[in-house]
Amino acid sequence: MVDSISIRLDIQQLRGIAVLAVIVNHLGIGWLPGGYLGVDMFFVVSGFVIANSVLLADSRQTSRISFFVQFWIRRIFRLWPTLFTTVVATLGFLMLTGLAEPDSLLTGISSLLGVANLRQLVGQREYFAIDTGDDWFMHTWSLAVEEQIYLILALIFAASGGQRLRSSSLNLKIVTALIGALAVLSLIASLPSFSTDLVRFYSPHTRFYQVASGVILALIQSWSSGSTSWRFAALQRPFLVGAVIALSLLFVTEFVTKVTGSVTATILTVIILASASSLQKERGLVRSRWLKTIGDRSYSLYLFHWPAQLISVHYFDGTARKTLVSLSLTLALGMFSYRWIEGTTRNLWKALRFRTAIGLALASLVTLLTVTLLSYQNVKHQTLNETQEERNERTAEELRILNSACSKMDSDVWVVGDSHLGAIITEISMLRQGDCRLYGNFGFEVVFQLATVGVTATNQAAKGVSLRNLEDFITQVRLEKPRIVVIVHFLTQLMSSPDTAPPSANWVTVEWFDETGARVSREQFLDLFEMTLRNLTAEVSNHGGIVVVASPPPDFDWLREPNDSILDYNFEDLCGSIKVDATIRRRISRECEIWRSEATKDLLSHEERIGEIHRLLDAIQESSSGFRHIALDVPFCNQQECRNFVGGTPAYLDDDHLNRAGAILAAERLSEVLQLDGVRE
Repeated sequence: MVDSISIRLDIQQLRGIAVLAVIVNHLGIGWLPGGYLGVDMFFVVSGFVIANSVLLADSRQTSRISFFVQFWIRRIFRLWPTLFTTVVATLGFLMLTGLAEPDSLLTGISSLLGVANLRQLVGQREYFAIDTGDDWFMHTWSLAVEEQIYLILALIFAASGGQRLRSSSLNLKIVTALIGALAVLSLIASLPSFSTDLVRFYSPHTRFYQVASGVILALIQSWSSGSTSWRFAALQRPFLVGAVIALSLLFVTEFVTKVTGSVTATILTVIILASASSLQKERGLVRSRWLKTIGDRSYSLYLFHWPAQLISVHYFDGTARKTLVSLSLTLALGMFSYRWIEGTTRNLWKALRFRTAIGLALASLVTLLTVTLLSYQNVKHQTLNETQEERNERTAEELRILNSACSKMDSDVWVVGDSHLGAIITEISMLRQGDCRLYGNFGFEVVFQLATVGVTATNQAAKGVSLRNLEDFITQVRLEKPRIVVIVHFLTQLMSSPDTAPPSANWVTVEWFDETGARVSREQFLDLFEMTLRNLTAEVSNHGGIVVVASPPPDFDWLREPNDSILDYNFEDLCGSIKVDATIRRRISRECEIWRSEATKDLLSHEERIGEIHRLLDAIQESSSGFRHIALDVPFCNQQECRNFVGGTPAYLDDDHLNRAGAILAAERLSEVLQLDGVRE
């Protein structure tokens, strides 16, 4: 008698590895940038387990229709109760806390109807985009993909004899060939030439090959040997060890594209399953019972980990605290769910009558719709009842919090910057424990002054930039003797050639003026700027201080696809009105959000745009011990390209402004110089 596939320890450990990889990746701490590939592992393992459950089942079942119905009843009672509990509990929490919003509510309903992936696909919601991070059910797309693929497999199994499939070697081979052919077509469809990023990520037809890989392995093992033994025993261990090491490298590095990573993770998981010996099936891949425990509870842990992560983000500060809270909540909720929901309902279907099952399904549906409706009404009520005055107050409060950073007016660490200082100022303030002073306000009044002089051929605002006379600022330096002066300005947009500006830029500089308002060439402007920095550095150095200038991170072209002309797009229709005034930068629409989540910039283009500024700042640093140039592009660029995602986490708010995650990386570049407490001495 062959044991049930569900008790294979190596498979449970694989599930444990996969769910841990996904959970750690979603924490955003950068430890496992490729951890999202754990979902690809789940697809392969699920296909292998499903196929074996059919092959190893009681073969007395004769009706194909009955097989199909029983197959889906088992799947429903295996997955739906825990998913239903997760969705309803989360919706209740969102309603009580006021965090509910329409996107999450719609995803919650679609997840229980098994179409969460299609909801994301039709809604053009990129999984890795910045603004999808607050969707509390975003992770349920993978469950929907599995269920849709299972529907296809169930039809194939039912048509080929259902539970009697194993008794016919010819049927096994025909089914294997059919699923193999569909898997090849699926793999081809998943290639960039045949599908968009969204379709490739969410569609069942581009994911079919992964589940099918596990199914094919189970079928081949069944008709080739009647068991799951390994034919090449001498190669078994090297294959297994090599696959595990390679899979680990996929998790901890980002040297592959998402397509390559998915295909590679699929192949490696198949190799691990195929090369597992009978001893490893019984004792596991490693001597670790806790990993098996995690694997047993992987479904519950996966369902609850994302709500737990968002709770930690909304209610706790600090990476360490958020991580601890998220992991603790995930473990507690996952263990509770496994003990009282998943484990209790898994075999409940065997004892239910048909009418009872229908009644339970209807009651669950009514409960879901009621909770969702109440949550939606709560969201609508909050939105409709927020007056303009209240919106103004909320905006003012946000600005107050932002401006409270570096607010110690007698500090000898001064920070000067424009809007690109943004979230960085908060991180600087944290590094200094509040001991810093924001000199002036966000804008150009300290160093530069801007004026609109027209519109470019690509519908961008054409700006003229004037170099401010720093006599007043230098006088303040002379009187108050700051120890460190930090300047964070977006120098590339001000001083680089307009020819190197990305078409997505809201404005480009086309005219340059000196301190008196006289027009100068760009080269003359750069010379004047260098002289101004040298004069400021000399004044600060007189009392033992230093001037720190941060050259900016890369800017990206997010408002168009790579191979299309900028003139083919109407910005007003495609991406909304992207305008900047004294205080407001309007949000880019979701379509642009999708493209920007995939944004990369080749290193040559980046260096062409920023190289001149780097060379200017480096030259000042080489000739003056009181000047430091900190390049903020380092965390975002490797030897080939620059990216707006770092460690699997989005680092940008828009095309050139950093978000909080990016600001943390930027502040790390500044941390050493900001902690030089002995500069003056």
